[in-house]
Amino acid sequence: MARIRILVAALTLLCGLECAAAPRWLKLNSANFELLTTGSERQGRDAILYFEQVRGFFLKSMHLSAGSALPVRIVAFSSEKEFALYQPNQAAAAYAASGHDRDYIVLKSIGYEYYPVAVHEYVHLLLKPSAERLPVWLNEGLAELYSTLQPMFKKVRVGDIIPGRLQVLRGSKWLDLETLTAVGHDSPYYNEKNRATVFYAEAWALTHMLMLTEEYRPKFQQFLAAAMKGDPQAAFEQTYGKKMSEVWVDLQTYLRRGEFSVLVFDLQLDKAAEQPEVREATPLESGLALAGLLGAIRKWDEARRAFAELARQNPASAEVEEAFGYLELFAGGSAQARTHFARAAELGSKNPKLYYDYASLLSQRGEPGATLIPLLSKAVELDPGFLKAHILLGLNLVQEKRYEEAVGQFALVKRVDREEAYPLFSALAYAYYKLDKRKEALDAAESAGKYARGERQVASAEKMLEFLKAPQRSVAVAARPPEPALATGEETAPPRLVRRPEAPRTPPAVKPAPQPDDHSIKGTIEQVDCLGKIASLRLRSAGGEVRLKILDPAQVVVKGAGGGQFDFTCGPREPRDVVVHYDPKPDGELGAIGIVKSMEFK
Repeated sequence: MARIRILVAALTLLCGLECAAAPRWLKLNSANFELLTTGSERQGRDAILYFEQVRGFFLKSMHLSAGSALPVRIVAFSSEKEFALYQPNQAAAAYAASGHDRDYIVLKSIGYEYYPVAVHEYVHLLLKPSAERLPVWLNEGLAELYSTLQPMFKKVRVGDIIPGRLQVLRGSKWLDLETLTAVGHDSPYYNEKNRATVFYAEAWALTHMLMLTEEYRPKFQQFLAAAMKGDPQAAFEQTYGKKMSEVWVDLQTYLRRGEFSVLVFDLQLDKAAEQPEVREATPLESGLALAGLLGAIRKWDEARRAFAELARQNPASAEVEEAFGYLELFAGGSAQARTHFARAAELGSKNPKLYYDYASLLSQRGEPGATLIPLLSKAVELDPGFLKAHILLGLNLVQEKRYEEAVGQFALVKRVDREEAYPLFSALAYAYYKLDKRKEALDAAESAGKYARGERQVASAEKMLEFLKAPQRSVAVAARPPEPALATGEETAPPRLVRRPEAPRTPPAVKPAPQPDDHSIKGTIEQVDCLGKIASLRLRSAGGEVRLKILDPAQVVVKGAGGGQFDFTCGPREPRDVVVHYDPKPDGELGAIGIVKSMEFK
């Protein structure tokens, strides 16, 4: 009996350790959220309904569409211990993060006290499509204002005072509105704690007045549109007929008066939002979510270990290999990503984007169209409405001289983004020419000319038109029309998959070695960084890392890379030896030694 008791005690201890390592996760799905929590079902239902109400009210009140937003997964822990591994910093109790295919909202506890911070960050996710144009003060002010949202059965209340913000304003010197509205992401008022406190408080107070008071609220949407144009003084004067100094006086009066506007709105949610599906998550589901979260907060090593363990436990799971591949892609390991994508395809992935992204990665290393076509064909088979896949498939079919099939793929594209229009119409014109359909070729070539950008595209489009407009009798002796840029050039607009590291604001510590008089440098390509309207090429030379600016990829002459093409997609690149000729115009802020003119691959 004693031995049995000892055995039972040992098993109980072992179970306790295993249970601590793998808590029970509930999974709730509503119309717009997936929630994973180790809390109770009641807490989970309350939380997912609350975020549905926040989303519904925000989109309604701001007159915004959520069509471009990523799916949102809420992860709510139940203890400090559970949360510790997924905490991006010691101060965070709730935060938002973005992965490759979804956004995350993460709470240390599913308790209601953590909702305001989580909602603040969630509002930033909703505002993300407008973030580049929205002034920083207004972005933060809206996030603060909506963090006070309180559900009231079929209604919501917004505008409750945030005591800490009000206390700061009553005990601190205010910023004038010229200073407040000029604050950017690099400003001390945004980054230094003692200054940021006043900035956040005043941004909240000004947004509160503009959006909720009878005087300002009727024209708030008009002001919002005007503020996105970048001239705050003009936005106030055009919308309200007041100078910023007058608005500042109104704000002081509003806060001194101590009577604050709080509005209550009706809110109707659909049944799918109010009645989520609830079940216990499988270990694979919770494991994928948590490993993905580690990747979203850039804890790369921890995420790799988590995915490796999931792959060991689930060797036949295409989902694990897909997610592992995207982690490596975001972390900068394109070779590792290709390996995992290949394994996911082998396991029968049902994700059309996986096949498209895998094909794009292979195109970056110069794989022929014959290799890419089966992958892209699978993508459009799984998702017939996948327009980018149809376009890339058509381009590669032209490359493989399968012109009839290419025309068929292009015919399925009913709308096209401007950046993809030139390569599509250029390839379509060439395919029609090869099929001896001269009129259709001419129509497509004229369309290509309308969308041509940069000297190289314009010259190619003009040459194609000149050839096709030539008298029929001269065609037999005329030069061939220019072949379009096909599978791997920048004109194919491959997907922007790889994480874009922030460009440093100081020159590199290692100075490049002295260069020849023709201003050329030999090295190995490491990465292409997107910096708004321009890009930066990172090169590893004998003297260390060198950066060069790319103003327009279409104007860069490329030699020895798949027929004069190079994929300028942003992110880490496979090491390739190259000689770069450049215009010596240093950019101290970017740390670039000049502007790329041509690239010659060895």
